[in-house]
Amino acid sequence: MGSAPPNSLQFTKPWIETPCLYSAALSKTAGCNIFLKLENHQPSGSFKSRGIGNLMVRAAAKASELSGGQASVHFYCSSGGNAGLACATAARGLGSPATIVVPTSTSPYMIAKLREICDDVRVHGANWAAADQYLREEVMTKTVSGVVPEVVTPVYVPPFDHPDIWDGAASLVEEVSRQLPAGVHPDAFVCSVGGGGLLCGLMQGMEQVYGKEAAHATKMLAVETAGAESLMASVEAGKLVTLPGISSIATSLGCIRVAEQAYQWYRQRPKAVVPVVVSDAAAVDAIVHFLDDTRMLVEPACGAALAPLYTKASPESDVSLLRQSLGAGMSDVAWAEHNVVMVVCGGSNISLDILAGFRERFGV
Repeated sequence: MGSAPPNSLQFTKPWIETPCLYSAALSKTAGCNIFLKLENHQPSGSFKSRGIGNLMVRAAAKASELSGGQASVHFYCSSGGNAGLACATAARGLGSPATIVVPTSTSPYMIAKLREICDDVRVHGANWAAADQYLREEVMTKTVSGVVPEVVTPVYVPPFDHPDIWDGAASLVEEVSRQLPAGVHPDAFVCSVGGGGLLCGLMQGMEQVYGKEAAHATKMLAVETAGAESLMASVEAGKLVTLPGISSIATSLGCIRVAEQAYQWYRQRPKAVVPVVVSDAAAVDAIVHFLDDTRMLVEPACGAALAPLYTKASPESDVSLLRQSLGAGMSDVAWAEHNVVMVVCGGSNISLDILAGFRERFGV
């Protein structure tokens, strides 16, 4: 329970290099080459370890440098769950305390997981935006005003909207470039979108690793669930918009407003960034099929990214949403040579009991 003993700043990489595996079973289902980037193997259970951890390590190093090695750090994170777990996990590695605020929509199961590794977990607000406002304006304000000694540096850890987070997420692309078979170039990535931190990291990583020309040519299938589609709503409106609320069960995707940088990537690369919205039922159905195919259990936020593989483009169509979105107009031969990297972002808000409830609710 709580923070681990101090570990100095030698803790510099709070994420691991995860496998990127070719899946024969999913390739047969898709009709193209499917590679799975297994971010569910990260220390916190999701890709959030990359970006959140990167921000925290950099912040701790900066605080130490500015104080001549005298300052300690207290991290403050608002989250739907997975960012909080990444924050708490990295905080333990750094030997620093953390305060996590989650909204009331966060499941008791996830809250219990957070409290296993963090002493200060608070529940406030109907959605992430409300939890974040409470953290910044109430919790951190009172702390900075004198509750905590001056030698403690308070560090705000946003769940997705920060350049350090995008830098950490970009490391995923560098790994993929080394892990794919020689001569294989990713034609597309598929990722879930909540606040858009992963999308920003992937787009940034593509430019850094493959160059701007390749980044233009490589598609990013950005998948949201209905009821949490802040990116699609902005695309349709032609401007950044705020949703009135979140109704999706994929609470880890529950951001009423996508990061401005995520929307700007769409504006700059409208042919590369392909927004797609799937139903909660499709996300749950994908969880079930993915579990059968790979023996890996992921949460609905991750099921969203997997859903285009298993979901038909329309009730009348035999074509998958994946092929319609990434390979429309391609011949079967051309599509068969397409290389698609699906980011299995993971997530800890799932158990067999929770999945059983979802299956009963949606009839899948």
